[in-house]
Amino acid sequence: MLNCYNVCAFSIVWPKSITDVVTAAAMRAQHRMLRHLQVLSKTLLRCTLLFLPQVSCCRHRLTVTTNTAFEMKEIYIYTDGSCLGNPGPGGYGAVLKYREHIKELSNGYVNTTNNRMELMAVIAALQILVERCHIHMTTDSMYVKNGIESWIRGWKRNGWITRTGEAVKNADLWKQLDSLSAEHEITWHWVKGHSGHSENERCDELARSAASRNKRALQKDDSRP
Repeated sequence: MLNCYNVCAFSIVWPKSITDVVTAAAMRAQHRMLRHLQVLSKTLLRCTLLFLPQVSCCRHRLTVTTNTAFEMKEIYIYTDGSCLGNPGPGGYGAVLKYREHIKELSNGYVNTTNNRMELMAVIAALQILVERCHIHMTTDSMYVKNGIESWIRGWKRNGWITRTGEAVKNADLWKQLDSLSAEHEITWHWVKGHSGHSENERCDELARSAASRNKRALQKDDSRP
């Protein structure tokens, strides 16, 4: 288990409690406020330099100092989902890496689909981050990658209705992912499943193991990690 005082990027929410969830939400709100203050400080700095040209020689040094204070941590996240039957029992797996620290997540559900588990893996990973990060997100699902990078803009513009006039499938999870993604800078990567990619293979193991748990250990609500 990672220590949030040492890593500061992961939240201790496994297993989750109401206190952990509230703490993580409060910390995310605090970092959103810090981002707003950063933008404000940079705006004030530009105004100062505009009206006080005699200090312009210090601009580079001041800018570097400001950026360093708000430097984002670089996190590598790998995700996968699995479903036995599709629909049927399912699970997700995620591996998060920050420097030498590694955290693994998984959970299983009584009745779900593969696409929902692919989405849930990403959502679960993003939910435990307590500050804005630069994330390299790797998934083997083109559904997830294309959806968040392209399709979602049209869905939101059309009120979560597709071009054919149908309701967007898994809209509840897409809305969660859209909100969480806005809190970070994310670079999305796709990797072919079962191709020997070590982290992807580990995520697959976690997802399948979660889906194969005793039915009593599986959750019924597949809208929450």
